[in-house]
Amino acid sequence: MWHTGYVSKLAFTFKLAQRLLFPHRGAQRVVAGVCTLGIALGLMLQIVVRGVMDGMILEIERSMQVILPDLVVENPPPVTAELRAIPGILKITRSQIGVASSPHGLCQFSSWSAPEMPAEFMVEGDAVLTTEGCLISRSFAEKSGLTPGDNLVMHMADSVRSLRIGGIYRVPGRMLSPDALLHPDSSGGAAALSLHLDADANTEHIIQSILKLSPESRVHPTQSNTQAWQSIICRAKQTMGFILYFCTLLSAFACGALFWVIGLQHQKQFSVLFALGMTPGRIRGMILTMAGMIGTAGVTIGIPLAVLAISRREAIRQALSAIGIDAFPTDVLDMALPAHAPLPLYITHSLISLAFIFIAALPTLLSLPRLARQMPRS
Repeated sequence: MWHTGYVSKLAFTFKLAQRLLFPHRGAQRVVAGVCTLGIALGLMLQIVVRGVMDGMILEIERSMQVILPDLVVENPPPVTAELRAIPGILKITRSQIGVASSPHGLCQFSSWSAPEMPAEFMVEGDAVLTTEGCLISRSFAEKSGLTPGDNLVMHMADSVRSLRIGGIYRVPGRMLSPDALLHPDSSGGAAALSLHLDADANTEHIIQSILKLSPESRVHPTQSNTQAWQSIICRAKQTMGFILYFCTLLSAFACGALFWVIGLQHQKQFSVLFALGMTPGRIRGMILTMAGMIGTAGVTIGIPLAVLAISRREAIRQALSAIGIDAFPTDVLDMALPAHAPLPLYITHSLISLAFIFIAALPTLLSLPRLARQMPRS
């Protein structure tokens, strides 16, 4: 039957491609293995680096949404109903902000209406904020030498307050944040409104709408510094991704050279196959089969390596730090090594790696049938 013959042809093409790539003897087996390993390592590095960078961005975004509002409105309008009518504003809370002097230098403070700080952002102490206490950032704690249980003396415009430090919180990426968070009932300072926006809200449009309602108000985007830092991370991710693509590109070029050498070494064999009736299309199919074998093997090895590296990323980071390669300074960034590697990330870079292999096979794919036809067929 026709399908039996078709399957036989496919099996023959596959066996021939396997024999040409991995002969029983010769260095060609080693070259093919190195090309496969290069594709696997390139894929692993792309997934790990991009996953870690995306994890950093998400960690910073999530922490800023917890600790800081999107906008702070000083000298707000007396009626908030008009603000609530502006599309894109999700939540409005009253807050007190200001700067106080202390024995440890200037201290920026803000009231904080949440019941407690999420445990994942706590470094030391209690996450619950009381009227007689405060929470301080790790950056301020390191600068001042204060620890939970100490008193923070704050010289405000209207009074002097001594607040017990209940806990120390961290800010991933060490983004700008208040040095001290105070309970709404105990904080002084200028009255302000904290605005939380929808994820897809047009911030600039909302700012203009607020100023149109109340020209004397002052609106401060709190996450402009965060956005600038995220843009730096995105550019670093793109740059590192471009550099790491060279690992895959070098492997792909090596594969292209390997296919070309195979075509030159086996011209007589291909001429015999032509004489036996093999069409140029089947010759091209054999080249594509070789490319597919190396690409599929590389992806098959690279994906488990990437999963393993991401799951053991902290141990790998510590091992690199031990030999002087501090690729991810967690102390400076004040966050554990994050990672966000969903399934689409694996699929995208696997397809890119396969595409590189097939592109590298194009010169041989296009020239091999022509070279074989130039050989005598008898």
